[in-house]
Amino acid sequence: MAQDNNSLSEKMEMPEVGKPMPDFTLDSIENFKTNKVSLQDLKGQWLILDFWFLGCPSCISSFPKMNEIQNKLSDKLQIVLLAAVNDDKGEWHRSETTKIFYRKLRNKQDLSSLPIIYDFKLYKDWSIMAMPHLIIIDPDGIVRAITDGRDLTFEKLTALFKGNEVSFFPVRSDRQEFLGTNNKMENQNVIFNSILTKYSQEEFSNYTIDYQLNDSNYKRKGYTSSGSLLYQLYNIAYIGYGDWGRDNKVLYDNYYKFPILNIKDKVPFTNVESPKFWFNYSFFVPAWMESKGNIMKFMQRDLKNYFGYNVRLEEREMDVLALIANEGAAELLRNKDGKFYSDAGEGYFVATAGFKKRNFDARHLIYYLGNNLKETILTPFYDESGLEGKIDISIDALMTDLNQVRIELQKYKLDIVQKKRRMKVLVISE
Repeated sequence: MAQDNNSLSEKMEMPEVGKPMPDFTLDSIENFKTNKVSLQDLKGQWLILDFWFLGCPSCISSFPKMNEIQNKLSDKLQIVLLAAVNDDKGEWHRSETTKIFYRKLRNKQDLSSLPIIYDFKLYKDWSIMAMPHLIIIDPDGIVRAITDGRDLTFEKLTALFKGNEVSFFPVRSDRQEFLGTNNKMENQNVIFNSILTKYSQEEFSNYTIDYQLNDSNYKRKGYTSSGSLLYQLYNIAYIGYGDWGRDNKVLYDNYYKFPILNIKDKVPFTNVESPKFWFNYSFFVPAWMESKGNIMKFMQRDLKNYFGYNVRLEEREMDVLALIANEGAAELLRNKDGKFYSDAGEGYFVATAGFKKRNFDARHLIYYLGNNLKETILTPFYDESGLEGKIDISIDALMTDLNQVRIELQKYKLDIVQKKRRMKVLVISE
């Protein structure tokens, strides 16, 4: 990245839709025909600046899609990845760590069409704090969209290039809060009301009932969520939490996250990717009715009125995944010399392209595996290996690919297997 005299003018300009893109120069680009390029050099074709960093799994998972789009539209479009790095003391998304990670990922996913630079200056100059953050610039240098990229497709870009009006999902800073029943509630005659709407690009808000009841900065009369999946709304109503991970041991060990669906049309529950099946929900109650138990009862009643399903909380034998260790695994993995080494940063998602660790806490292995495998998003994943102490391990795999990961684990007499576990689960029926 160019220094101050090459980047932005003294009067800081910010990218803004419908206005000329502030000039910039990108230096030390990898995987590009030159090692330095400016906005002026790129005029005459469409340009997408894709800002990301190591702790952003949705950024990283989008790379294959962006590479495919670049290949299909190479005569009209240039995509450039901009990796946020920070070499200050104590920072884990450092330039060298990021380079090691991305180069491994590029080789494993064949991201041969995507140029990349590693810097933090433009992030600071343009106050980019939340990612993914994509800026779409037309051939005349005008900013046409700023988006988080979730609905960026070849078809949408093709339509945009042809001059059609195309909307993209906004970045976090441009999304409005869903006010729900708190909107215009100055009327003191209102005692109770509730509302369920389709999600329409508001800021996501899925704070727990406990947080909304007790946090001094958030406390409200009732409950509000936006951008919730349907199974999450039912979980909140009947279990008290919409989603949970292994950090909530009581729920993770005892409650199955995704319901059993005895209904004809399962799509509103199973299609978790489409905003068409995301919802906003809010209700307002008098102060004397504010309790977690009441809120859950009100939600149960509302969901019954809205969707008509019957719901029971049952104990069932459910499919889960488990990390197991066969005989001899502990000796193969045992650290021999006490020397520490890590080719990845502290964040578990840094392991997407594989990792090499020495003198590594065995209890953390489950996180490096589970936080990357898509199979563990809705299916619980338990550590039944019995491993303790410090281990040495090297996993040369695309960590989102369960088969690749299993092959590498089996070298150490480890494996990931499917098991049955008795758990509480919502059963939703017509």
